[in-house]
Amino acid sequence: MKHRLAAVLSLVLITSLGASAQAQTGPCFGGSGGSCPPGEPLLSGSFQATPLIDFVPGQTYMGLSGGLYGNNSNVVPARHDQDGQNLAASIHPINGKIIFLAIGMSNTTIEFCGGNQFNYGKPNQPCPTSCPNPASNQPQSFMAQAQGTGVLNPALVIWDGAMGGETFLDWDPFITGTKGCPVNPTNPWCNYDRVKRDLNAAGFDESQVQAIWLKNANGHPQCSLGRAHCDAGYTGPEDAVLAEQYMGDTLRAIHQRYVNAKLVFVSNRIYGGYANSCLNPEPFAYEYGFSIQKLIVAQINQINTGHIDTNAGNLNYNAGAPPITSPWVGWGPYLWASGPNANSQGLFWCSGQAAAPCFGEQDFRAGISTDPGDFTHPSTAGEQKVATILLNFMETSPYTKPWFCLNGSCV
Repeated sequence: MKHRLAAVLSLVLITSLGASAQAQTGPCFGGSGGSCPPGEPLLSGSFQATPLIDFVPGQTYMGLSGGLYGNNSNVVPARHDQDGQNLAASIHPINGKIIFLAIGMSNTTIEFCGGNQFNYGKPNQPCPTSCPNPASNQPQSFMAQAQGTGVLNPALVIWDGAMGGETFLDWDPFITGTKGCPVNPTNPWCNYDRVKRDLNAAGFDESQVQAIWLKNANGHPQCSLGRAHCDAGYTGPEDAVLAEQYMGDTLRAIHQRYVNAKLVFVSNRIYGGYANSCLNPEPFAYEYGFSIQKLIVAQINQINTGHIDTNAGNLNYNAGAPPITSPWVGWGPYLWASGPNANSQGLFWCSGQAAAPCFGEQDFRAGISTDPGDFTHPSTAGEQKVATILLNFMETSPYTKPWFCLNGSCV
């Protein structure tokens, strides 16, 4: 069964809460993002840019070329493509199971699993609550949609390891000052230990994790590319540069903890231009696309030339000398569009606009009259969009079909 984006945009929103839903009379936990430096975030809906996938020859952003692989190209280089397919073909059940794991932040867990509590009790505004792995919280989520297809590999276990509030630093155990996670705030490996604990409790093991969806961000960004939006007195690297460093560290941490993890798929943030707090607004959400592009290109260049990028770090996935330090990394689905302006894949993001293509659609947490919401976390409509796009990717990508689908095909 193919899940095309056109189908996403015409789906009737499912509002059933399910038996696990709980009443939530107050706001979702996690905070609003705090007060903002002058000029941040931008006025709601004012940020517009060209999606990376839609750059034309010669076009740049802050001097950077677009395209998923740089130079305004969306074509996977041949060697990286073949290596990814070879690794996909090598994935096989370990002790009977293949675990596909998600790691990241609140948006990630909402889109992957859903939530069982709701912002002020509004059934279209999920909170990033714990996932009842291997079940899911909401029918709109990726896990629920995938498990309902009837075409999954029976050896496959889909597992949500993402957690609200756990952003780049919390998954990077090598950076001084990592705060760990709520289970153990002083342990920089806390999120990995948390996932291990939960897997073990269900009878699984880290060794069975062989593919990962990574989607993350910095919760309170400090400085944009071009430095037009920077905290007063901040002189450090731009957030997009730091994001590449954090993701490089995360890939190396993944290799250390999940020794059989072969493939990591990275997706970018959804549109942040409606945000009314400093919880990762634009232009930061957009600019993280360049961070992922540079991370993947850094690995491609290292494998081809032996040169290790000083920002991404060592990302070798080839056996032999030097030793493997990272899984193969590639793009998951590209999730950014310029608000209601559809990208070339037909994706757009709405905040209740009456006009086409939105017709009142609200893709973000909108709150109530006394608390307008953050317009950063996805509503169930936004969750469903991401989930369906991710499912389409998993069912059609040559890097996923061989192990995700029954007999290697989801048709």
